Amino acid sequence: MNKILFNIGIFPLLAISATLIFFPPDWPRKVCLFFQPLAISARDRTVRSVSHGWRKLTLAFFVTYLAIQVFLPLRHFLYPGNVHWTEEGHRYAWHMKLRQKRATAEFYATDPVTGETWWVDDRPYLSSTQRDRVGRWPDMCLQFAHFLAEEQRKQGHENIEIRVECKASLNGRKPEYLIDPDVDLAKEKRSLWHADWIRPLTHPLLLREESPDPGEDRP
Repeated sequence: MNKILFNIGIFPLLAISATLIFFPPDWPRKVCLFFQPLAISARDRTVRSVSHGWRKLTLAFFVTYLAIQVFLPLRHFLYPGNVHWTEEGHRYAWHMKLRQKRATAEFYATDPVTGETWWVDDRPYLSSTQRDRVGRWPDMCLQFAHFLAEEQRKQGHENIEIRVECKASLNGRKPEYLIDPDVDLAKEKRSLWHADWIRPLTHPLLLREESPDPGEDRP
């Protein structure tokens, strides 16, 4: 019912799969025996000793796996700024459903030879869902800017420059620039390091008791 009524992705199916932990602990063995062509009695089984090398390899695998699960969600502390704003290290960080972010992104191309600047219509390239999300994720804006630059080069515009007017609102804050509108994203490279073209969050969170009266102009 959650899958039908709410658009929450894979979580209903994941929760159904997780109910297997309430089964008796020997259920996987019973399932394997059920599908075997010949039943093997317990007295006919031979216990194979696991070599010391395989034990060390198995232990190393699980230690590495657990280290990834522990430290990967914490990597956003290595980046400056609010992770809900910059999105740097947000994926796999267990921060879902902790923010509400709205954004708009308008892309502009500039020919440095002629100095002409024009608005690029993104509707032929992006679906409505993609257009709604691309402004919220700076790395998506960068990836799409590279795509637009390549498309403009195919049309004969060499050394094209791509800039974006991207404003976002985090948890009801006043919209502000998420990406520096003066930066040519076509020349910026994707990297695991902090992107200095992402502007910091400056507007404070407007608390409910601090909200202005309906008749007043909002700051």
